[in-house]
Amino acid sequence: DRRYKTDVLLMRRIPAKGVVWRMGRKSDRELSWVSNTDTPCEVTLTNDYYLGVYSLTCGQYARFGTVDASGVLSGLDDPDVNPVRTRWADLRANKENGPGNLWPVERHDVVQSGLILDKMRKRTGVLLDLPTEAQWEYACRAGNGSGTWGDGSKIMGVGEDAEDVNLSKLGRYIKNVNDGVGDGSKNFVDVGCYKPNDWGLYDMYGDVAEWCLDKYSADITSNYTGKPIVDATQSKYVLKNGIYWQGWKYCQPSYRSSQAGTYNSAVSYGFRLVAPGSLNLR
Repeated sequence: DRRYKTDVLLMRRIPAKGVVWRMGRKSDRELSWVSNTDTPCEVTLTNDYYLGVYSLTCGQYARFGTVDASGVLSGLDDPDVNPVRTRWADLRANKENGPGNLWPVERHDVVQSGLILDKMRKRTGVLLDLPTEAQWEYACRAGNGSGTWGDGSKIMGVGEDAEDVNLSKLGRYIKNVNDGVGDGSKNFVDVGCYKPNDWGLYDMYGDVAEWCLDKYSADITSNYTGKPIVDATQSKYVLKNGIYWQGWKYCQPSYRSSQAGTYNSAVSYGFRLVAPGSLNLR
């Protein structure tokens, strides 16, 4: 239904209360790609939460703010259902050490006034936010073990340039840009065109990288508990997921990268929303 991609925020409840699990690369089938920054670590998720079924689209974003022209591709049949691309700084905080930039040191309900998340919260009355890295990866895996995609199929890619036939069913990446899915473009694809994972979440394996709440730390094995990392020495934020022009390795659930929140060429970075599990959403 198109309205769930333009007019409504469709979310899934993620069963996570009291879950203790090991995030990161746990299998030789999940190949490390960035200096072992995806080394596994044990985290505890304290509560259930809701996560967006899709990356936020241009149509949804436009209901709360102006979509930057650099975040919309030209020549699309229906750009409103394409994932919006934006900077972290346009979502939560664009002032160094300012409101919204220091959570969890400050209260979770603090975001910078006038930015997209502030507008969304005021319009919906819901404490919408970016997911933590742990929340994102847990939902991406959808209860499936290491060495698998989120639908339970095996990670099959061998070598940087290989096709992974299972991934080709789940998301847009460099080896299926010519498959004609969506509006037929050979780059970013409309949300929801590929198969969802086992928890009904779409496009968590390619298309756009997605912002998380956390500041980036290369070594999360010793200081990560599942709560967002706040490190005053770090200027970058975590990105999860691969981008359409990247290979299968970048689309693995454990893959993580980073970028400055004020990076002005964030044309490949989108986001999906998270909401507290205590809500009675319908």
